Amino acid sequence: MSHVYLPSRREALPDIPVWLCRADPDLTVQAACLVVDGVSGVELNCGYSKPFSTHLGMGAALLTDPDFLCSTPTALRREPLASLSQQI
Repeated sequence: MSHVYLPSRREALPDIPVWLCRADPDLTVQAACLVVDGVSGVELNCGYSKPFSTHLGMGAALLTDPDFLCSTPTALRREPLASLSQQI
């Protein structure tokens, strides 16, 4: 009897993170949980200054409210993610 080893998605794609722009911590956690098995980690984008991002409260707009800025990483740390980084 032979055995076939099929790597998990995380093993197959070890260096590919997902970048998330967000304005809602709960929705961001849901999105991260959907993709966590296929990526090496989650990167939060907090510095993007284009109007299509900032007018929705994402990207650089998050820098105007430090408490809200910290709410998403705090929520994500409760989940079993490989890694988490936040770009400002």
